[in-house]
Amino acid sequence: MSRDLPPERLGFGADHVPAFKVPWRAKFKTVPTVFPTRKAAGGHVLVREPLAADLMIHFDTDPAIKKICGYPRKVIYPTYDRYGFSKFEDHIPALGILNEQGVITYADCIPLAIQSKRPWIERRTEALQLALWNDFGVFYTVFDERDIHIQPRLWNLRLIWRHHRDNDPADVNAVRRALDLMELPATIGDVRATIDIPPPIWRTETANGVFDLTLDDVDPVFSALMSLAFTGLIELNLSQRFSDETTITYRQKRSED
Repeated sequence: MSRDLPPERLGFGADHVPAFKVPWRAKFKTVPTVFPTRKAAGGHVLVREPLAADLMIHFDTDPAIKKICGYPRKVIYPTYDRYGFSKFEDHIPALGILNEQGVITYADCIPLAIQSKRPWIERRTEALQLALWNDFGVFYTVFDERDIHIQPRLWNLRLIWRHHRDNDPADVNAVRRALDLMELPATIGDVRATIDIPPPIWRTETANGVFDLTLDDVDPVFSALMSLAFTGLIELNLSQRFSDETTITYRQKRSED
């Protein structure tokens, strides 16, 4: 049965090829964006519009999401009119996610203004939800600005994403040791007060000699905390902009209950 298909057959294989090829041409009324992520085959996902790229920030910084794919597969679904069955249509969802419980969700990102002008999208959404669940045991949903542009959550997630690769492994381990000695919940300010990591030094070699520049604007403790939040070791309070008062807790793995 198709409901028994493994994730690799549903878009999450290492050799996954998107079922839709996003065109790179001026007359196509979108803004294609390559979003780098280690959670996708090939190390990136190609999306058609900026709103979908913003949604990728949510997916990539969520440690409960283990894999992401672009345009996972074509879905066939029935349509109906007032007389009953009309015909079969097909649709390729823009994104697929696989979480740590093995649950798969396909999703589209559609601006609210477009949804308002095209009431058939709601009917298609219901049809896709039914078809995907019945055929594959896969969920389907539609995201818009109300889900994606929640502030300051998105502002904070962007900070986590920007910092998650820009850190020294030794600094991350030093912050982990400090957290082990602290009683959580604590705050970012508490961690700063506990551990002092000097800013990195940029060394440049020229014909006139070697010059060292201390990067005082770089905050190693903050970057390390962002990295730990990205990997899911800790959780940060996203309801207010990050500051020294931001609460840190250990992440509790989500259950299906």
